Amino acid sequence: MLEEWQSNSIMSAAVQAANTQERASSYAQEVELERLRPFYLLKPAVYKDGNQWCALYGENIAIGVCAFGDTPAKAATNFDIVWLNGDAKNPPAD
Repeated sequence: MLEEWQSNSIMSAAVQAANTQERASSYAQEVELERLRPFYLLKPAVYKDGNQWCALYGENIAIGVCAFGDTPAKAATNFDIVWLNGDAKNPPAD
């Protein structure tokens, strides 16, 4: 009876360890993908512009790459979209 309990406990611990390792690996992949984002790599300026947030890479909106959003996170996501699509003059709407 004790051996069976110990065996079950060891199996349970092994399964939990494998699950934890899988979650850690998945999280590490997500972090690495985040580090590849144009917003992360280029570090554009982020500031409030009226009722929107602006992410701007360059001297100004006319010659730089910019995107807007209702929040800094949305501006960052829109910046990635604009950068990757190469359409700085027609940024996506929120």
